[in-house]
Amino acid sequence: MTDQQRDWLGRPYLDWSPEGVPRSISHDDIYYSPEDGLAESRHVFLEGVGGHALWSTSPHTVIAETGFGTGLNFLATWQAWQATRKPGQHLTFISVEGYPLAAEDLRRAHAVWPELENLSAELTAALPPAVPGFHAIDLSDNLRLLLLYGDAGEVLGQLDAQVNAWYLDGFAPARNADLWSDKVMTEIRRLSAPGATLATFTAAGAVRRALSALGFEVTKTPGFGRKRERIIANLSGTAPQSTSALSPVILGNGIAGRLLHRALLHLGVEARIVAPGPDRNTGGSENPLPMVTPRLTLDPGAYGLLQDQTYLRALRFYDSLASGSEDIWIAPRGALAIAREAEDAERQKRQIAFANWPDTLARLLPPDEAGNIAGRNLPYGAISFASGGGLNKQVLLDALWSEADIIWPASPVTVEGDAGHWSVRDSNGLLAETDCLVIAAGPLSTDFVPMLRPATARVLGQVDFIRRENPGPALTFGSYLSPAVAGQNGETIAALGATFNRAAEFQPGETPSLASETDMNFRLLSERLFGQGAKATTTPPWAAWRLTTRDRLPFVGGMGKGRFIITGLGSRGFTYAPLLADMLAATIANAPIPVRRDLVNAIAPNRFAHLV
Repeated sequence: MTDQQRDWLGRPYLDWSPEGVPRSISHDDIYYSPEDGLAESRHVFLEGVGGHALWSTSPHTVIAETGFGTGLNFLATWQAWQATRKPGQHLTFISVEGYPLAAEDLRRAHAVWPELENLSAELTAALPPAVPGFHAIDLSDNLRLLLLYGDAGEVLGQLDAQVNAWYLDGFAPARNADLWSDKVMTEIRRLSAPGATLATFTAAGAVRRALSALGFEVTKTPGFGRKRERIIANLSGTAPQSTSALSPVILGNGIAGRLLHRALLHLGVEARIVAPGPDRNTGGSENPLPMVTPRLTLDPGAYGLLQDQTYLRALRFYDSLASGSEDIWIAPRGALAIAREAEDAERQKRQIAFANWPDTLARLLPPDEAGNIAGRNLPYGAISFASGGGLNKQVLLDALWSEADIIWPASPVTVEGDAGHWSVRDSNGLLAETDCLVIAAGPLSTDFVPMLRPATARVLGQVDFIRRENPGPALTFGSYLSPAVAGQNGETIAALGATFNRAAEFQPGETPSLASETDMNFRLLSERLFGQGAKATTTPPWAAWRLTTRDRLPFVGGMGKGRFIITGLGSRGFTYAPLLADMLAATIANAPIPVRRDLVNAIAPNRFAHLV
C-alpha cells in the first residue's frame, strides 16, 4: 500500500550572484534587487504601507506578506518596529511561503547587511523546519512571526485574521502566477481589515485590475532603482479599536491554564487563575517526568494535523524556556518509537513517508542502529525523534509556575451567571467576577460544563518508577520509558507508564496509586519491549485522572456568552498545551489565529451538541 504525502511543499533551488544575491532557479527570478535589497524593502513595502505610522496608535498591528523568501522584508519591518514601538504594543507579521529556505541560506543572504546581524541570528535560530502548516514564532519586542508554509491560496483560505497592511512580494506575476491568482487575491480581500493598506513592487495591469475589482483604491507610485513604477492600494474604512479591556478568569491551574495565562499576557491581556478547589494537585500536570513525543499517523484529517502541529509548536516553546545552566530537556534528548513486530515496522515506513518530515525531526532506524542507541535488542527497528524527549520538571516549574498568582479557594468552587457576566465563588463567598470565563480544569471541567459529559470520560493513569542504568533516550512502545534521572536514595530511575484505566471510578482530590496499575505497567513493559524486566525502586508511583473525549480531539474554543474552554487533552497535555493555549488566547484577544481553520472547527466545543 502507498500513502500520499500529507501536503505539498516545494524545495528551493538557488543560484547566488558574486554580490551575494540569491536567485530561484525554479522561477528564474531574484529574491530582491541587486542594487540594495534592504533599501528596496524599506522603500517599496515598509514606506508603501505608511511606515511606523501604521502602528503608532494601535495596540496590536497585523502585517501579512505573500512570499517570505529570505525574510528581508520581515527584518526591515522588525528593525523599524524595534526603533519606534511604544510599551505595550504588539505586532503580528504573517508570511506565506511555498518554498522555504534553509536557515543557512537566510544567514548568507542577510550577511550583506551587518546592521541586521542580531535580528537575523534570532530569526534563524527560531526558524521552523520545512513542514507544511502554520508555525508561530514568538520573538523579542512583542513580535510574533506566523509562517504559513504551503500553497498560498490554500493556507490563506485556512487563516482567520484581520490584516492592517499587506506586502505582495512573490516572484514576478509572469514567473509565479499562483501567488497572484484570483484565489489568493480573494483571500487577501477577505482577510483585510477596514482601512487596510497594500504595497507591492509590481505595476502589472492584471494585478491593478484584480485589486480594483475587489474594492481597493489602487495608485501607481515610483518604483525602486531601475523599476519605474510600483503599486500601493487602500481599502476604505477605519480598523475598529478595542473599546474595553478584557480581564479573563481562568478556572484551572494545570499546564493548559498556565500556558493560556502566559499566551494572553503576550497579547497584552492580564488574566487571573482560580484553582477549581483547595487541593493543590493539578491532575496530569503534576507528572514528575512529563514527555513530549510525536504521534506520526496516516490520518490526513484533523487528528493527524493536530499531532503534527502541536508537537512542532511544543518543541519551539520548550526550547524558548531554556535558560541558565540547567536544560529544559532531560539528557539525552530524543525519543525512539519502537516497532514491536513486523507489521509495526511496515506501518512506521508508511508513516515516515506520509509525514515527509526532514531527517532532523524523524528518521527510520534499522534494528542494529536502534538497538545500539537504546542499549537493548530491537529486532524491528524504530523511528528516532531527535528533538523530543523528557522535560526537566523543576526547570519547567521555575519558568511557568511562578508567572501567575493563583487564587486558592477554601472549598470546591461554583460558577454562577449568564449572558456574559460570571461569578466564581467558594464557601467564603465571591472569589472573582468576569465577562470572560475560561474553563481549564482538566478532569473537573465537566463539573462546570455538564453538556460535555456524554462525549468525555475520566481516565486513570499511573506512572511507576523503575531502575534504568542504560543512559539512552526515551522509548515509546504503546507505553513509554523516560530517560534516566536521579531518584531517591541515590537510585537511577526512569518513569514507566502510563496506564489508561477507563473502568476506575473517579474520585476527586488526591489520587492513590494502585498495585493493579503497577502490575499492568510491568506486564506491558515485558510484552512490548521483548522481555525487558523491571526492577522496582523506592520512588512511589504517581497517579492522576485525565479527561479524554469520544473522538480523541480536545475541546478548545468559545461556548458563547463570554465562556471559553480548553480541556480534554488526555495524556498529551504537555505536547498539546503550547499550541492550543496560543490558539485560545488569540481567539479571546481577537488576534490572528495561529491554527488552521479546519483544525479550529474540528476541536470546537459544540461539535457534540447533538448528544445533549
